[in-house]
Amino acid sequence: MICDVLVIGAGVMGISSAYHLKRLNPGKRVVVIEKLGGPGQGSTAKSGGGFRNLLTSDTNRLPS
Repeated sequence: MICDVLVIGAGVMGISSAYHLKRLNPGKRVVVIEKLGGPGQGSTAKSGGGFRNLLTSDTNRLPS
């Protein structure tokens, strides 16, 4: 397999990096490899993070 960019890991950082690399360089061949069964199954799946913009009021979205 020949590629211009190889991204190792299909977690949130790997997929985001691959997406932005490809978006900025459409002619480049970007390949993502992952050792688990699919994207986001490693530490990304175990993350306790969340998105405050999904809440309905400005008060709920403000940082604590």
